[in-house]
Amino acid sequence: MKKLLIFICLWALVSCVESPPKGNFGYPEHVTFGPEGGEKLVEGVQRFYGLQIGNTGEATWDSIAVVTNQWLTVKGQRYSRELQFVAEPNTTGKERTKIVWVSTGQFDAGIKVKQTADL
Repeated sequence: MKKLLIFICLWALVSCVESPPKGNFGYPEHVTFGPEGGEKLVEGVQRFYGLQIGNTGEATWDSIAVVTNQWLTVKGQRYSRELQFVAEPNTTGKERTKIVWVSTGQFDAGIKVKQTADL
């Protein structure tokens, strides 16, 4: 009986620990642009609280979130589920990528943004 009580207590403790939800909070795992650049609107199932591109240390938690890193800009209204990605034309001749981190509170969603090269 004592072992059963200990098992139940441990099970209750472990079940209270929150693990990250599966998937990417409804946000796409990849966004791809052609060499001409352009705009894309994406939507997740969780509201976002902050944005960051790459590991730049530059993040925003403003009510109107806008982050830019070289050729990529991401915009959104804080606490909404929609994000607008804007890529400048790629004239480098090389494919380029960035990772956008979307903070949903306790966990982050990572979106890999790729832009193909002009041929």
